[in-house]
Amino acid sequence: MSDDIPEVLKARGRGLWSSIMSDLEGDVHDRELVLETCRTLDVIDGLAAAVARDGETVTGSRGQTVVHPAVPELRQQQTSFARLLAQLNLDAEEVGAVLSARQASAKRAAQASWRSRKAVQGAA
Repeated sequence: MSDDIPEVLKARGRGLWSSIMSDLEGDVHDRELVLETCRTLDVIDGLAAAVARDGETVTGSRGQTVVHPAVPELRQQQTSFARLLAQLNLDAEEVGAVLSARQASAKRAAQASWRSRKAVQGAA
């Protein structure tokens, strides 16, 4: 599998791509899933930058204070990113720099649960 970094990726997406692809052996589906995961990480960074620049609240059309529109989208993208990472079924060391401690803990728990289910199915 080619580990050429796609040009559409930005800094952290490129870093995650390199980290994952250096150890990943799989088919085109794996490559597309990795690409989508990396692109989602880049979107997260862009949204976080917008919130950092503008603040968590902005002035609405009637002069009222409202939540920055990027805040709920950031939360949604973070959820998508976590789901994509789970689909890749990577070891914690492979994505440790990207995951928060809480996310890494949840991922390890999900992997342990998945492995035990697979073991039960294999024994049956």
